[in-house]
Amino acid sequence: MDQFQIIVKLLLVPIIFTKCNHLIVNTTQGLLRGREFKSRNGRTVAAFSGIQFAKPPLGRLRFQVICDLYILISRKDPQPPEVWSGIKDAYKFGDACVQIPSAFRPVNITRFGSEDCLYLSVYTPNTQPSKLFPVFVYLYGGDFAYGSGEIDKSPEYFMDYDIVMVMPNYRVGPLGFLSLQDDVIAGNMGLKDQVMALVWVRNNIANFGGDPGQVTLIGESAGGVSVHYHMYSPMSRVYVYFQKQIVDHLMVPIVDTNSSNPFLPINPLETEPLPIPWIVGTVTFEGFPKSADYIRNESKFNDLDQNFYEELPKILFYENTALHPREITQKLREFYFDGKQITKDVLKNLTDMFSDNRVLSPSIQALKQQKGPQYLYYFNYIGKVNFQKVLTGKMVLKGAAHLDDTIYIWKINNPLKIAAPATCSDLNLSHLLVKLFVNFAYFGNPTPQGSEFTWPRWDNQEQNFVSFDNRGVKLCSKFIPERMKLWDGLRTRDKVDKTF
Repeated sequence: MDQFQIIVKLLLVPIIFTKCNHLIVNTTQGLLRGREFKSRNGRTVAAFSGIQFAKPPLGRLRFQVICDLYILISRKDPQPPEVWSGIKDAYKFGDACVQIPSAFRPVNITRFGSEDCLYLSVYTPNTQPSKLFPVFVYLYGGDFAYGSGEIDKSPEYFMDYDIVMVMPNYRVGPLGFLSLQDDVIAGNMGLKDQVMALVWVRNNIANFGGDPGQVTLIGESAGGVSVHYHMYSPMSRVYVYFQKQIVDHLMVPIVDTNSSNPFLPINPLETEPLPIPWIVGTVTFEGFPKSADYIRNESKFNDLDQNFYEELPKILFYENTALHPREITQKLREFYFDGKQITKDVLKNLTDMFSDNRVLSPSIQALKQQKGPQYLYYFNYIGKVNFQKVLTGKMVLKGAAHLDDTIYIWKINNPLKIAAPATCSDLNLSHLLVKLFVNFAYFGNPTPQGSEFTWPRWDNQEQNFVSFDNRGVKLCSKFIPERMKLWDGLRTRDKVDKTF
């Protein structure tokens, strides 16, 4: 334990239940009054929402770095939020960051949110923190283009356990990730916002009953990417002592090497990641959101079939990164379609290709590079509610789609109004997944004591993983080997890798 952590614990100010059943906690900015919040099983915990963790990125701070590496080293707050006197109510969520609605948020407006959006929520059962609880910091997904830490999901399921949950916003879309590859608009502002949220956690979470030396980052989709990149970024390493990570669906953002204050100064493939415990989650049809475009507009099947060699490199993002894109396209056509015409009859093949390209192969490559204890799960459970129905109105493939596993981990609050798990089978799986993640936050090992199965560590040779489906839990090895072997041999990034 470092000196900072000792000082924080000595200065601990407990959460107070007042006569009005409101909660008051001290922070570096001032006193906050929270509200009561019920977990899934009816447990009463404290919730604090709309907590500002950095100055609003407005005016001269738009597109700017809210955190600076030198300041992080000196442990000062970069662009700290304003302080206040008296007690401030923390009942309402802060605004989401400016974004354009997506297929996952079908609202009839062209954009919503505010530029003044760097807020977070804290949920804690630890009202008398003589002992500090492990901390989850949740980073939301949304293609780095949409989403919200406070609004989209709610941690009812996790709050049945003795953990503290932090859910911050970060800038998305052009305000979060536009880059001119210079110091004017350097890029990765959203990732640097996340670092600011982690700075806030370091400085304040003990007062909410959370242990700043036992922090687990958890994220899905773009949030999973963010979690992974914090393992490589010197900006994150300098400040934050996070012990564990849970990544659900791995993809990629940008590299800002030309900035004087980069989040990723060198190619992550040439960097040694932090050797910390890590869970990677995948589902069967990770590429289904892309396939849904074809289901909603079946003319796209014929368009792809007729223009395969021109369109596929664009769709799979190797048009400008591969030295020989046509050779790669030929191999993909032969492997996934074997001479068949591309119609709705090969929807599964198409979805497998999208899944392997966007998530499954990158996830396995990342696992092979890591050094710490690693765990992989493969989710193929088909429940009463799923994202295939959300995106297309029906089940078109037998298997779990991108984000289906999140339904069992979080209460989904967005306008899709996805129902919570309700059947015995759905509830059993939900309770199991949450319990595994909580155990991981406590011990760096997802298998609880007395469990009916032991989740094996990933090994690059054996490739051990756990599969969740409607038959139960299965211990497996050799992750879809033929498909992964194909992608191991495809040189889709030669141009990019040669520039580092």
